[in-house]
Amino acid sequence: MSPRGKKGKNKEVMSPFVSAEVIISDNSKAYGSLEIILQQCDKSLWTRICNVFMDTGYNIKDMCKICEIPLQTIQGIPINDQSDFVKFSKILNCVPKGEQIDYLWIFLDCWDLSTAFNRISNLMVLHGEVAPRKDQWPYKIPTAERHEKFVQLLEKVGNDPQVYALFRMHDYDIDMVNQLLGIPIEKSNDTVVDEEFEELCKALKPEERGGALEIYCSNGRNIELTCQLLGIKRCSRKGHRNQNINLNVNRQFIRPKEHLIWPNHELQEPAEILFQIQDHPMVVDIHYYTCAEATEAITKFLTFHRSKKTLSELRIITGKGNNSQSKSILKDHVKQLLKNMNIKNMVDPTNSGQILLSLKPQKK
Repeated sequence: MSPRGKKGKNKEVMSPFVSAEVIISDNSKAYGSLEIILQQCDKSLWTRICNVFMDTGYNIKDMCKICEIPLQTIQGIPINDQSDFVKFSKILNCVPKGEQIDYLWIFLDCWDLSTAFNRISNLMVLHGEVAPRKDQWPYKIPTAERHEKFVQLLEKVGNDPQVYALFRMHDYDIDMVNQLLGIPIEKSNDTVVDEEFEELCKALKPEERGGALEIYCSNGRNIELTCQLLGIKRCSRKGHRNQNINLNVNRQFIRPKEHLIWPNHELQEPAEILFQIQDHPMVVDIHYYTCAEATEAITKFLTFHRSKKTLSELRIITGKGNNSQSKSILKDHVKQLLKNMNIKNMVDPTNSGQILLSLKPQKK
């Protein structure tokens, strides 16, 4: 992306960062100095300056020396640590170093936080990720504690861009990222939650504990949801709403129902996308999905095939909309989604309830 945009303006916009919990990046001062330099230099020099800034490890002195910029020009000028530029620099902790320069150009093209965040959201969708909510990255960055755990994880697995994506997509839940990477989950220091889980396990057989723990962790350590999925009744003590909750469980452990790999049309239940991909990866059936659920499912479907570099024809079953009050709303939503992702697709000429698509590069 070419460096374009307005002269730096520090617009008074509501900060999307949480003041007491955010990471105070060690590079904030360096980015503050870089902002001053960019505002004083011609735009034709921005590319070289930013590249050298990254290559020297955010060292302003070395950058000025290499780019032949007099260091005296920025001395005495106070750094605005509340500028949009410095705030934006803090989100780069969640981006692999090799991609940071690309995200930096997104901001330099507009010099505005809100615009930059919207462009990043669109970029994530094009790369197969789910569009972020307002309480996710880049709108909100992780706490210092979660970022420290993430850095420790990177030391174990290496500086893999996919790890950064997992960290962002799963709301900075390190346990979830470890699980997806096949890394044993360390025992949490959250004693209240762990005590609740241990109490829950009293209703289970010893061999069922592992499966219950997997459900517990995969649902963000939500004890209520875990009990619901396991079919375990849970009651709180009356008159003690603000105290720890004791579990009252039934004697028999009820296993959750089996996962659907095709939708149950009789009960109008949708199939689960991950189990569809596992059982029949070339076709996904999104009957009974909402538009939001369809977006997430198709994103996972395409992410899987991009990772496998699939060039074969893929199918998405949307249904014809004959049983829907709004007719083909789901099919129209999917077609628009694929269009936004620039993916070649067409309605199956033999079945109007199916969409055919290919991930082959389109000819220019």
